[in-house]
Amino acid sequence: MESILYDAVMMDVMNTFSELNPDFVEILGAPYLYKKYGIDSLQLVQSEEYYTKNPRIYHRIYSRVLTKLQKDKDSIDDVINASKAVPQ
Repeated sequence: MESILYDAVMMDVMNTFSELNPDFVEILGAPYLYKKYGIDSLQLVQSEEYYTKNPRIYHRIYSRVLTKLQKDKDSIDDVINASKAVPQ
């Protein structure tokens, strides 16, 4: 579930730029998520229902997703800062 949530968040962020690529939703939308993880929309809804009834577990999952997102952001920030430090 952690990986699915992480990918869903990343897709949501990337969807901000979807007007630049009208095929985005078809390529990296929900169908991609279902295919990648071998699930369907019903299974995803059932998982969401299970975890909302178990908030401690859901909180731990979301905490790990947020930690991973922060690490990704830090890595990107490091690359940006390093590129700014290089004289041009």
